[in-house]
Amino acid sequence: MEQCKTSRYDYAQGQYVVENVCDIPITVQFMVSDQPAVERRLDPDETFATGLRRSDWAISATCPDGYVSSPPFLPENREAIAASLYGCVPE
Repeated sequence: MEQCKTSRYDYAQGQYVVENVCDIPITVQFMVSDQPAVERRLDPDETFATGLRRSDWAISATCPDGYVSSPPFLPENREAIAASLYGCVPE
């Protein structure tokens, strides 16, 4: 599902923006360092200003709406998720 998400840095806003480029709703999760995860459902062609700056270190997972990452989106699974070694399972 990662192919459904595009990220770009918006210099005017000073943050990363994510867009759903697929024709189905997706859920994107972000985690900066060890802060709580942020989850956002995106409809097709919808964009989301993440609030992440260029200096932020973050991981993300993308699944179809109604699905979650496996392994779970938790700090202890950071390496697997960062390497895209996760699947999507029904909630």
